[in-house]
Amino acid sequence: MLGSTGPSVRSVVSCKGTICRHGCCDTFGLARQLEEKEGGADLSPRKLKIALAGCPNNCSRVQFNDIGFMGGHRFPRFDEEGCNRCGACETVCKENAITIGDDGLVFSAERCIGCGDCITTCPKDAIGIAEEGLSLFLGGRAGRRIRLGTEVKGRVAEADAAELTERIITYFAAHTRDGERLGR
Repeated sequence: MLGSTGPSVRSVVSCKGTICRHGCCDTFGLARQLEEKEGGADLSPRKLKIALAGCPNNCSRVQFNDIGFMGGHRFPRFDEEGCNRCGACETVCKENAITIGDDGLVFSAERCIGCGDCITTCPKDAIGIAEEGLSLFLGGRAGRRIRLGTEVKGRVAEADAAELTERIITYFAAHTRDGERLGR
């Protein structure tokens, strides 16, 4: 579907996903799957917008949509024996969550946003994935009455995102009033 307007599930918006060097999830594949299943579905008399981002750079601004998934949450697991202290992970980490010193590698989980850059940069494969998944934001909207979507606790597996979206849309269609958006 090239576009949709009116009281319906609007066209799914996504960033480049894995085509981008930061992309950690297949946003094109998920967008295509959601668009085929939900795109243009009649929700008279209300609308619903969906956005997908492949990493925490959030190019598609998922928090300003009724349903938003943000990928790129790849939290690192370190193999200190395999680490040669080259400092590549420290250099690439924009959050300063990793430092390499005389005592070895020091990691700050509080600073880490799960972008996964340290994992892909390590030349010795001494950094693996401890946890990964999508963040889910619900109820956002842009326009005259801006509302930042609420982040749902926990992570959603990429494989479960389409089914979860279908359940949210089904609930939304059955329980909202005329013209009401998900955030209300």
